[in-house]
Amino acid sequence: MIEKLYHQAAPKLLKILEEPPDKTLFILVSDNPDLVIATILSRCLPIRIPKIPGQEKRKLQMGEEDHYHFETFRNWMRLCFSRNVPELIGFASETGKIGREKQKKLLRYGLEITSNSTSIRFGQSQFVTVEGEELEFAQKFSPFLTPEKLPRFYDLFNTATYHIERNAHAPTLFLDLSMKITGLINE
Repeated sequence: MIEKLYHQAAPKLLKILEEPPDKTLFILVSDNPDLVIATILSRCLPIRIPKIPGQEKRKLQMGEEDHYHFETFRNWMRLCFSRNVPELIGFASETGKIGREKQKKLLRYGLEITSNSTSIRFGQSQFVTVEGEELEFAQKFSPFLTPEKLPRFYDLFNTATYHIERNAHAPTLFLDLSMKITGLINE
């Protein structure tokens, strides 16, 4: 948030912006470029990034498939939290039968709800894209997403998606993922 830079710090920043070290790129981010100090702005190439599609709030009524992913993910995380291994084995087996596209959508939903929970945890409510039951779940899930755990959550879901796309044995993959999430949540 370069617009929040103290005027006293500007001269120090100007010097390095004018003569950057070799192979150095500075990315200055601003929500309100009109407030950026003119001398800094004059040394920058402004690039406006549009809103990311899908970041708008959902309608209160979830579609049938959205509701399926929400219910499935919420139940899955509850099983992980309670360390219910026999039911996690059943979950992995059942999830292995739903088909690869639905499995990938479930994992993408996991990334989406993790993103929303992260926004809640760090006080960035303007980035929360869910409402109703999903919002309530995201609020309850957010305390488990500490800065140390967050990259591991993302890595687990992205890696699982990668392996599903390459025809991994889904029941084994989801059981392994469940056990890792169980360990991460209960650390």
